Amino acid sequence: MRNGDREKLLRATIWLQTGAGLSRQALAALTLSGADVAELYMRPESALSLKGAVLADATANRMAACVPDERQIDKVIGLMYSKGIQAVFYGDEEYPDSLTKIDVPPAVLYAIGDVKLMKTLCVAVVGSRSVSHDGERATEIFTEALVRHSVTVVSGLARGVDSKAHSVALKNGGKTIAVLGNGADIPYPSQNRYLYEEIIKKNGLILSEYCPGTSALPFHFPERNRIVSGLSKAVLVPEASSVKSGSLITANYALEQGKELYIVPHSIFNRYGKGGNAYLERLQGAIAVSPETVISGLGLRYKSKSEPAIAVDGMQKTIIERLKKGNAHFEELMMITGMKVAELNATLATMEILGLIYKAENNCYGAN
Repeated sequence: MRNGDREKLLRATIWLQTGAGLSRQALAALTLSGADVAELYMRPESALSLKGAVLADATANRMAACVPDERQIDKVIGLMYSKGIQAVFYGDEEYPDSLTKIDVPPAVLYAIGDVKLMKTLCVAVVGSRSVSHDGERATEIFTEALVRHSVTVVSGLARGVDSKAHSVALKNGGKTIAVLGNGADIPYPSQNRYLYEEIIKKNGLILSEYCPGTSALPFHFPERNRIVSGLSKAVLVPEASSVKSGSLITANYALEQGKELYIVPHSIFNRYGKGGNAYLERLQGAIAVSPETVISGLGLRYKSKSEPAIAVDGMQKTIIERLKKGNAHFEELMMITGMKVAELNATLATMEILGLIYKAENNCYGAN
């Protein structure tokens, strides 16, 4: 595509998203129909010819009556230049094949960073905004393993699991993609501005289908989740507190798109893990009790971590020291630790997930 044609396509797309106010579904319909978007921009009244076959009557009428605001379009393009935002259109070489196969493929992706990451082996790591200590540890362990196997980590830059996944990927020298529910120029939530900037600084990728300058709106986040899943070969949920959690919306997209879905199980006493456990109860996803489950599912040979063993807290260390002497019953561990039943159950479940201990017969435990 020549630069002049590309400029017209960009201006037309900005007009359709802002002035004409087209939905993502209408934009996708135009794109997949092969309609000349630049011609619509030059002659808005030509939209009337698309009634019924491509566009709803009301949408076509609105487009035909909408004269492009050139100053507003110039303002958006100026913002893109100042922020280093590039547009990747459906059909571009950089546009990932995986997104062409999803329901309502984005007509355009606004990107800051390394767009080549969209065509690497990606896994989405998503979860609740409110996350427990167990959820954080599970996110850290699984994300570190993905990075160690050169997998790009995809998430949504939200608080909780998403932020942890991005941070761990960067900390371990890996690559990560943040898919936003607002314009790519806006760090959201604001407390994640530093993380947003680090992703850009370390050659990750900020991605959005929304026109630069677009604010975050509640319905944007379920919409963007189809892209999080669509980019990825598999979706991993380290922790989800509710079946209505946004991460489980992504899990639903994964199942619809034929992607692998992995869910880390949690103690029944951990309220932050209820959503994921409910999914597992309905056998909607594969149980991921260790990173090896996910890595092997990607068709990769699992490589053990060469770094020192997993760090444990004081109480876990007490339990391990006792179990190294031989198996111990649950009640004995209660006496040694002074923990209540629910607290000890949660601690032992976490230690099992981490591979530190195993459950033996007659409610006894042993050290690995």
